[in-house]
Amino acid sequence: MLALAAVVGGAQTVSKEYIRLGGQVIAIENNSAVVTVSPSSLSFGDQTVALAGASQTVTVMNSGNTAAATSVASPSGTNASDFAVSGNTCGTSLAAAANCMVSVYFAPSATGTRSANLLITAAGTVYTVALTGTGIPSGAGHQF
Repeated sequence: MLALAAVVGGAQTVSKEYIRLGGQVIAIENNSAVVTVSPSSLSFGDQTVALAGASQTVTVMNSGNTAAATSVASPSGTNASDFAVSGNTCGTSLAAAANCMVSVYFAPSATGTRSANLLITAAGTVYTVALTGTGIPSGAGHQF
């Protein structure tokens, strides 16, 4: 089997494999999305109860040569309501050789360790991003 790839502008656009079958050479296209999600966890540290902290970002990258269907679910799990998606540039499809961002913020409803998961589906695979933070009482850590 012989494999060839066309490279346009530094990005692989089409990959073909050739096989010989009964004296004929047949081309087989290899179109696929290759998705990575990073980081796999977000740690928000200490945050005052009932106040939203700064957003953190997860990057979804498609380094493949075909678009990937995408969806981003609301946070789920034990303390899901303490986390929220504040921005999502992914839409429903991520183009080949492209990336998008999902921003999440933490606004704890109670003190103590809080956790949830962000589920991102891309190219038929579900990626889990662990979300953690600690709710602290108002005025904690401040000395006057």
